[in-house]
Amino acid sequence: MLQKAKDYITWGEVDPKVVELLLRKRGELVGKKKLDESLLKELGFSSFQELVTAVCEGKRPPRLKKVFRLHPPRKGLKSIKRPFGHGGDLGYRGKAINDLLLRMI
Repeated sequence: MLQKAKDYITWGEVDPKVVELLLRKRGELVGKKKLDESLLKELGFSSFQELVTAVCEGKRPPRLKKVFRLHPPRKGLKSIKRPFGHGGDLGYRGKAINDLLLRMI
């Protein structure tokens, strides 16, 4: 599936620090409720760090949305016609996805 979509998307491994920042700034529950400390307790987590470790282990709470609404990256993209290793922005990035996500938050 990734081989068919590689010309349209980018992916890689995300650091837990970036996941925490994503959840704090852009995390939502079903029903467009912004994720905050009081809602964390309703989900059964005492802090964002505990939620991040659960998400990194693959245990997503059922009411947490799977999709983040992100802005386009600051300073734009290099090229959407070439893969990441050849000066573009598409395909597998590895750890460089963290830089792109920080520009999009």
